[in-house]
Amino acid sequence: MLLGELFLLCALDPMHGTVRPNRTVAHQPRFLATSLLMELAVCRELKRFEDGLHLDHDLPSFHILVDQVREAIKKAEKGFSPEQAIALVVHQFPHLRRDMLEALAERGILHSDGRRRYWLFGEKAYPIRSQQAEHECLELLEQAATGADRTLRAAAASLLATGSGLATILLHADQSNALYAWTRELEQDLSQPADSEDAPNAEAIAVMLSLSKRLSIAS
Repeated sequence: MLLGELFLLCALDPMHGTVRPNRTVAHQPRFLATSLLMELAVCRELKRFEDGLHLDHDLPSFHILVDQVREAIKKAEKGFSPEQAIALVVHQFPHLRRDMLEALAERGILHSDGRRRYWLFGEKAYPIRSQQAEHECLELLEQAATGADRTLRAAAASLLATGSGLATILLHADQSNALYAWTRELEQDLSQPADSEDAPNAEAIAVMLSLSKRLSIAS
């Protein structure tokens, strides 16, 4: 499941299928766009060059939305700053939230009965059908906070949570503090030269850090 999909689920009220008021950031275009770019960084496809972020190579397809973002970056044929990369995805995919929620409904993770919060208008409801999927995001963040998971995927989820402020909402205080401490360690580690074996991971983390720092900008 995509990182953005996990956070979408964490932000929904399970019974009513609408966004919880203190978790709306997980459904905002900038957050979802950043989450898709993070997927490319986790795969070590998105890297820094002199003129900005570029795709370094193509890996086999694993999700249509990631493929579409990859193609949009390739088509531009130029480097992007983190802000420009996020803006590109937001512009190219204006219905990202809807598309992700509908995809989750098609896979049986969400209900989609067409009901809206306010009669004919307003937010469409997506009650959660799979409780296991709902908890997957929290488990990923909790394992990252305890040090049980130190993969690039865990780093990406942690940077999305801390960069957006969701960490303090989704986790207990001690877990949230531990997660923020780890993300600070990730940034501090980049100041040290990485050996050849660790260089690909260090580059991926540098890209993810640069993207996460743009999450505080309003959508």
